[in-house]
Amino acid sequence: MIAATHLEASQPNLEEEAKNYIEELETELDEPLELDESEPPPKPSIELKPLPSRHKYVFLNGDRDSPVIISN
Repeated sequence: MIAATHLEASQPNLEEEAKNYIEELETELDEPLELDESEPPPKPSIELKPLPSRHKYVFLNGDRDSPVIISN
């Protein structure tokens, strides 16, 4: 029993630490975030690799940047 009490005393109170952490996050989030919306991020280039004959590429909404592989 003494060992269990010693272990409990030596370990931090995780519940209390979690509460403190959440409170710190909430106070940090009270300020609005400044986002730069002037330029959208560049799209990554897509490399289409050869597929087996039973598969083919189709493109969502006719957009060459949205390939999907389907089976014939």
